[in-house]
Amino acid sequence: MPAMRTLAWPCALTFSLGLLGLSAQASPSSPAPRKQRVMVSAQKPAAPSAQETAALRHAADARASSIVTVDALGSEDDEAVQRRGVGVLMTAGGTLLAPLFLVEDADTIMVSSGSDFRSPAQVIATDPACQLAVLRTTITPPEGRAALKLSGAAGEQAAAQVVLLSLDPAGMRHLFGSVAGRRPQVGPLKDVLEVTVQGAPGALGGIVLNGKGEVVGLALATLASGAAADGRARVFILPASRIRQAVGEILKRPSVEPAEPVVPVSVSTT
Repeated sequence: MPAMRTLAWPCALTFSLGLLGLSAQASPSSPAPRKQRVMVSAQKPAAPSAQETAALRHAADARASSIVTVDALGSEDDEAVQRRGVGVLMTAGGTLLAPLFLVEDADTIMVSSGSDFRSPAQVIATDPACQLAVLRTTITPPEGRAALKLSGAAGEQAAAQVVLLSLDPAGMRHLFGSVAGRRPQVGPLKDVLEVTVQGAPGALGGIVLNGKGEVVGLALATLASGAAADGRARVFILPASRIRQAVGEILKRPSVEPAEPVVPVSVSTT
């Protein structure tokens, strides 16, 4: 089997992948991505304290069963391509959110969580502007995998403490950090949050949670250079406010017919 490697986003001064982390089986002769300068703030917020880190880890661990691994198989130029990333359960019945780049043009999608849940899944709707996809599993997840909440406005404020659950070949990692601020545009991405975390994120995507275990956003891109000299890395995420808006619009489409009562990701008002 050919070695797995990380593909770069075509516009990257900065991006370690197509929108944070695309692992693929592809030809070593693939052309190098064209680089484009991206201007972002160099200011970094304070890292979480030991107490804040402990609270973030506890919140993330308590909701681990609602964060799933998404494997998408397809082909490109007659070669097999595999993408792996993360998604988050939107309803207990098996509807979930994932980055669009992860599942776009996939022939087969498998969703798994722990050792007791694995199911084929289908894309039921997308929002290319937000790089967001809504999927549904064909097998209902086991009981106990509740839908996660989206954070309120406070979760998107600068200096808010967060944890990035980042998927790499060894499994899920916890990277702790803070929201640096909102960015109107970073390369091809518009209206995103910049988050600074301790450590280099894995190349396979991630979900950002706050201390309440609410979803602050989906990781879309990270700096190509990985962690800086101080060990901290900058990640750009689709914020909860945009996810909420996009899901609301998606669920209004006549073509979207959920197989269960729709309760769009529960929304926290704090």
